[in-house]
Amino acid sequence: MTTAPALQEIDAETQIFTPPYVAKYLAQNSIGRIWLHSRPHSGLRDRLGWLVDSPSPDGLVTVDSPEEIRVLDPACGTGNLLVAAFDVLYQIYVDAGYKPAEIPALILEHNIFGVDIDSAATDAARAILVAKAHQKNSHFFRCGVRPNVRAVGEDDHPDGGLFGMLIRELDQSKYHVILANPPYMGSKHFTPKMREFAKTNYPDSARDLCSMFIERGHEMLCDGGLIAMVTMDTWMVLSSFEDMRRRLLDCATIITMAHLGRGVFGAGAVISATAFVQAAVKADGYKGVYFRLVDSREKERDLHLSVLSTRGGALK
Repeated sequence: MTTAPALQEIDAETQIFTPPYVAKYLAQNSIGRIWLHSRPHSGLRDRLGWLVDSPSPDGLVTVDSPEEIRVLDPACGTGNLLVAAFDVLYQIYVDAGYKPAEIPALILEHNIFGVDIDSAATDAARAILVAKAHQKNSHFFRCGVRPNVRAVGEDDHPDGGLFGMLIRELDQSKYHVILANPPYMGSKHFTPKMREFAKTNYPDSARDLCSMFIERGHEMLCDGGLIAMVTMDTWMVLSSFEDMRRRLLDCATIITMAHLGRGVFGAGAVISATAFVQAAVKADGYKGVYFRLVDSREKERDLHLSVLSTRGGALK
């Protein structure tokens, strides 16, 4: 991966791999929810096995067509979450009546965007997405469409190789969904330059990198858009993040959260993680759906059973 000294401290557990069940939970409850909120009578609900059955908050963004949905992973790595996004979007296009052969190119052209500071990872992500598109349409290569996945470096900005999409000047676009497993690194491993950048730009979340990505994600959302992330749970519990929590409660609404604890990234992993979907709307009185699975030894099974319990115990 990168050779920058501080970035070597980013937990290797999260640099490459987001478990498929976590990716499905996040993608279906963000991208899928937007489509179902836009088309309440859609049949998509029955094809999303990780979708929590709960009302959407007032003010959630709506779209008129699948091409409008813009999904960004600002720390995409090798693209695990983008693949999950592709799967949900494919079902949305089918639900909207598009021809299967034309869908893969439309997804890669209009819907999915990825960025990372590691060019080797973004090369892999592009290859994986192209292979995914080719699985759906064996003639995909003829269309000439390539994934909107790129590496950010010093050519884009002097600090691009250190801070990536945390630099506001690098991308001022707006997205419907920010879907991410951001890098995990505590501030004690920051270089002096990174520490100063964090305190200046993200004072409420400057204690760790992934919390800064939560704040940055909200800045990149369109009105009523959704943050869908798996992060360390430090921002939920530590007193040093109290101002960040208050600010999020003032401008965002949690739709669903799975507090997964340790073991998400493997049996020996020490990171305590949480996966959540937040809407960029303030919905007073809205009650999200929460799952506490910190003590579970079968997190995939237990999360799926918990999700299914919101739907009467089985797919409808």
